[in-house]
Amino acid sequence: MLQTGHSVKPEKEEIMRTSRLVLNSVLALVLIYFMLGTGCAKVLPTRFATIKEAYPTGESLQPPSQAPPDSFKKAVFEAPYEDVFRFAHVSATQALFNVESTDKAKGVILAARVAKIFADGEHESRYHYGILVKETGPKTTEVIIATKKQTSCAKMHEATAGFLTCISFGILAPLAIVDASKCTEEKASLKWATDSLPEMNQFMMLIRNNLIQAGLI
Repeated sequence: MLQTGHSVKPEKEEIMRTSRLVLNSVLALVLIYFMLGTGCAKVLPTRFATIKEAYPTGESLQPPSQAPPDSFKKAVFEAPYEDVFRFAHVSATQALFNVESTDKAKGVILAARVAKIFADGEHESRYHYGILVKETGPKTTEVIIATKKQTSCAKMHEATAGFLTCISFGILAPLAIVDASKCTEEKASLKWATDSLPEMNQFMMLIRNNLIQAGLI
């Protein structure tokens, strides 16, 4: 009986050692997963769209019926076209937009803004603003600002994900699947932005304030 009692303790210690080894191995694999995932990442998009690709023609500045309501803003100002266009350009700069091109004859101002996002890694969002100024009467002018957005994302290369899945005997397969689903061509594509309404409201407010200070309205 004493021999049996003594043999049970080593068996328990062996089980505990094996459990710790398995746990440490899994933790090591998870660490390798994140280290390789960061170092061997595939970043999308491979190239950001330019402002002129976002708004190829003046007509594209008119938001289509399917565009989300928060992706554009309209306002009418009781002031001549010349003054409104001038202050729309000034207000875009004051709103910290990077004005990339202007066409006074067509009433078009194209501007951009870059934002860094640090949620789930560092990503970059590029906002493309299409501003259209239209004369609607001798002293009335309409301004439309629309916003499109493209955000980068990163995922592991397929070869890296396959290698980690193989050496972990499938333990890391679910993590690789989740990683791949977070970053796709569709998610990194250019689309109407719905999170830039504060910037568009500020832009319209700046136009109004500038017109008031100039004594035009």
